[in-house]
Amino acid sequence: MNDDYFFKVQQMNEDELLTELQKLNTKLYSFTSETGLRLQIENMINLVSEEHQGRMMQRRVAQDKTPDIIEIGEIEEVVVTPDYSKTELITHFSNFYTGDNISSKQKIKKPVTSTRRTTPPVLLPKDRPLKDVPTTGIGNIPKFGE
Repeated sequence: MNDDYFFKVQQMNEDELLTELQKLNTKLYSFTSETGLRLQIENMINLVSEEHQGRMMQRRVAQDKTPDIIEIGEIEEVVVTPDYSKTELITHFSNFYTGDNISSKQKIKKPVTSTRRTTPPVLLPKDRPLKDVPTTGIGNIPKFGE
C-alpha cells in the first residue's frame, strides 16, 4: 500500500468510502489463502474503515449541542477566621501535642500511662525447639549432581 492510496482515501466523501469498503471486501473474499495481496487488501480495508469511523465521529461531535460546561447551581463561600489570643493558641496546641488538659480552672492532668508491654516478647531458639529435623545430611533437599 502506498501513500497515493492514503491520499485517495482522504479525498473521498462518506458514500465513496462505503463503496470502496464494499469493493475491497469483495476482492478480499475472492482470495482463499493467506497471500501478500490478501494482507495488503486487509490493510486497505482497515485504512478505509478508520477514515469512515473518524468522519462519523466528527459529524457526531459537530451535531452534539450539549454545552461543554453544565450549570449545576451556585454556592456561597463564607470564611470565618477566629481571632485567638496567644494564650488560647498555646493552650490548644499544648493540649493537642501533649494530651494534657490545661485550663485555668483545673490542675494539669498528665496523660494516662500503662505498664502494659508494648513490644512483643523475643523468642529465643531454646524457647522453640525445631521438630522433625534430620540430624544427618541435609534432609530431603536434593543435592546438585544426583
